[in-house]
Amino acid sequence: MKYNKLSRIIFGRLKKVLDKCAILEYNTPMKKYQKKPWSVSERKLLSLYYFHASIDEVMDMIPDRTETAIRNQVAYLRKRGYRFK
Repeated sequence: MKYNKLSRIIFGRLKKVLDKCAILEYNTPMKKYQKKPWSVSERKLLSLYYFHASIDEVMDMIPDRTETAIRNQVAYLRKRGYRFK
């Protein structure tokens, strides 16, 4: 076999493998969880305890929410005129 023909075969196979990897990479979701809308009771807990309890205590009260999610929700509610006690 000539070098040119051999290199085309190797690079052709390599290109197929890389294309498959690219397809797998872009077709799989990055997040392993689903977004869940905030309930009225969760928002009420935020309004009652956000300023009086530490963020860790609030995270314990609302178990499925992260610190970032809680802070983002508070900012979202403040923009819309929600009162915190």
